[in-house]
Amino acid sequence: MCGSEDPKNNAENELKVDSETLSETTSGCTTKTEEWETRSKTRASELEAISVAIGILSKVTGVRTEAPSNPVPPPAPTEASAAASFLQIADPREKALTLLRNKAKTMKSKQLARMVQELSSHMDDPFSEVNNMIEKMIFRLQQEQTDEDNHKHWCDQEISQTNTSRTQKEEKIEELDTKIEGLSTSIQKLTMDIEAADEMVAKITSFMEEATEIRTVGKEENAKALKDAQDAQTAIANANAVITAHYKESGMVAKEAWEFVQRGVELPESPATWEAGYTGVADPKDQPGGIITVLETVASDFATMEAETKAQEAEDQKAYEESIKESTIEKAERAKESEVKNAERGRQVNKLDATKKQRKHTSDELEAVNQYYKDLGPACYEGDSTYEERKAARDSEIGALHEAEEILAKAFEESGEEATMMVAKKGKKFLAPVKKSH
Repeated sequence: MCGSEDPKNNAENELKVDSETLSETTSGCTTKTEEWETRSKTRASELEAISVAIGILSKVTGVRTEAPSNPVPPPAPTEASAAASFLQIADPREKALTLLRNKAKTMKSKQLARMVQELSSHMDDPFSEVNNMIEKMIFRLQQEQTDEDNHKHWCDQEISQTNTSRTQKEEKIEELDTKIEGLSTSIQKLTMDIEAADEMVAKITSFMEEATEIRTVGKEENAKALKDAQDAQTAIANANAVITAHYKESGMVAKEAWEFVQRGVELPESPATWEAGYTGVADPKDQPGGIITVLETVASDFATMEAETKAQEAEDQKAYEESIKESTIEKAERAKESEVKNAERGRQVNKLDATKKQRKHTSDELEAVNQYYKDLGPACYEGDSTYEERKAARDSEIGALHEAEEILAKAFEESGEEATMMVAKKGKKFLAPVKKSH
């Protein structure tokens, strides 16, 4: 059937897998068997060799298997004293070594630990050599402390000078910043004053030009008005003269005495025809409608206009001249103010530029000082321990070494005599002179 598994194929596949597993197992077992046989054969050979060796050794049974313990003769009286002294001194050495070893472990001092190790390898040397080693160690530690003291003094001096220099430069920068701010404000104010002065100069110039133009127009108008007034007065005077003459001839206006003498009297051809002579329709001097009166009034008005125009022209000219004079003075003052403040601004701008350069130079110096202080760190104030801690540790090491010296010195003092002893240790001999300390 479609989709169903073939039992035969499944069985064949399982048989194939089982056959491969059986083959691998059989091969592995064969290998293990071969290895076991080889090991068994080697072990059998080893047992056989041992048996042969035992057989050989059995032929020499009863021989000694350890070094003999021979009796030791009693020491001579001098040797006994020296031996007793050595026994007394050996313990202080170990005690001193133990003291230094414990101190090195407590303080975690690698230098002292190396010293202990070196002393351990010289425990068989004379006491003087051991003491010399301790003294050298003490001297080396003291020299290190002296060197570090000198270095500490140098560091303190450099750090102090650096901090002082840094403070001075920071204060200088602050002072320069204040100065720069002040100069900038002053320059800004001068700029505003200069602009105001220049603007005022421009306004005054414009005003003077406008005032001059207006004065010119006013002068022309006044001149025209004066001419008109004068022309009108002349015309009115001429007209009045003609009219007056007419009325005088007609008899409407009485002639002056000198006019009679000068002209005489003219009589009509038929005087009897008229009861009276014709003089005119109206009195020319009648107020206010008489023609002569009107002309005289108009002439008077024109005369007044002429006088007023002249007075106005004089007043306008005077006001113009005063205004121009004041404006000229003010313009000159403002122009001078602009010039002076421009010069002052130029000086202050130069001063500001110089101050900014000085500020940058000081800032660069401060940066260099800060960098130098940072560079001092690894040599002066950085590290796993402080100067005080290192000094205390070194003093403790020196104290332990002095204490070890005292332990050894007391051992010599307790002996109370000089001795020379021969000591055999690890198959070697050495000579250790011991002298009484005074």
